[in-house]
Amino acid sequence: MSHTNKTEDPEYDAQDASFDKFWEEHEEAKICPFCGEDDLVIERKRNRRSPYNYYYFIKCTICKASSGAYADMEAAYKHWQTRA
Repeated sequence: MSHTNKTEDPEYDAQDASFDKFWEEHEEAKICPFCGEDDLVIERKRNRRSPYNYYYFIKCTICKASSGAYADMEAAYKHWQTRA
């Protein structure tokens, strides 16, 4: 399974290790229900309403299906795993 990490944060390198650790602990991520690919990315973006907060989502890099935005990586992952 192919997992990568993306962020719009200039401090990406500091987050890279936590993203890698997250994927190591969650290797059983489900494939995309729309295109069947397993090339997933976890993205972290700054919340525009509160610049000190971020939101996370898991997205298929092929068809761009996503988990929706959540306050932490674990919540985004749980949603991805329980989608219809």
